[in-house]
Amino acid sequence: MMQSNPIDGRDLGGCLARAREDAGLSVQDVSTRLRTPVHIVEALERGDYSRLGAPVFVRGQLRSYARLLGVDIGDRIAEAERATPVPAALVSHT
Repeated sequence: MMQSNPIDGRDLGGCLARAREDAGLSVQDVSTRLRTPVHIVEALERGDYSRLGAPVFVRGQLRSYARLLGVDIGDRIAEAERATPVPAALVSHT
């Protein structure tokens, strides 16, 4: 069963994109500094997390990006998760 990502990507992605532009950085600059492919940085900015993996990984990528830019997004992530909790999925390995 696939998990949906509870984070409001458009809001957070737009915040990160604006902070990146304000810092005078290109998407390539961020990609290089985070050692992350350009398409991942672009997906984070668009809020398109469908192919970035589990929500825990997306949260980590968002936090790393925010830390690079000196942006505090912890409250926004927590608010989004409270509003839309991650559904639990039980998987049988037998």
